Amino acid sequence: MMMLEPLHLAAQYPAMAGKSFLAPKADDSHTNLGWNVEKSQLLSRTFGTGHYQLGINCRTFSVDWLEQGQTTDQLPLNGSTHRQLLNWISDQANEKKIGKAYTHRLHYDLPYGPVTPDYTYRLTSEASQEAMIVRFNQAQACLANFLAETGIASELRVWPHHFDLGFYGTLAVPGTQTGTRALGVGMAVPDRLGLGFYYYVSGWNEAGAVSTANMP
Repeated sequence: MMMLEPLHLAAQYPAMAGKSFLAPKADDSHTNLGWNVEKSQLLSRTFGTGHYQLGINCRTFSVDWLEQGQTTDQLPLNGSTHRQLLNWISDQANEKKIGKAYTHRLHYDLPYGPVTPDYTYRLTSEASQEAMIVRFNQAQACLANFLAETGIASELRVWPHHFDLGFYGTLAVPGTQTGTRALGVGMAVPDRLGLGFYYYVSGWNEAGAVSTANMP
């Protein structure tokens, strides 16, 4: 997946918009992203009085500034440096009078080398770019259907640390207190656990994580 690294790195810009402009959440959910199937965009949560969002358009390979859900400004990633992108985002925030400074300080490590100010984004493979879009679309549809069928109340979000799209929700189990069972499900991108995209399921109960080692 040649486009995984640049897209994962680019996803940090909208994630850091959440960190810069929104009140922090204990579970770090203010930094996670939504996936827009129609526009192939990774989107921050809304911020500011204009209901702004910062996004990464995976089809046009660009950083998008949105107002009321519509893209109003766009900067191509291809050929742009990290410094240029930071300056552009800061200029947009100042122009829209967000009232807070945009900062790009990750509080987690990514599996790549350090991003220097002169790091330049390159569109190296349109085929792998399209494959990323298809996989995220499939995961969004699959997991949305699962939530609808099970009645689990949860958002579907992309977490910028591992770049996985998934949900975390509680289950009502007969004979127990509501919320004593929890389920995490998602699609992960290729990493040290697998060379391709894969789906994961994790469960928790009162004792902690549910072991699957002896399950049929």
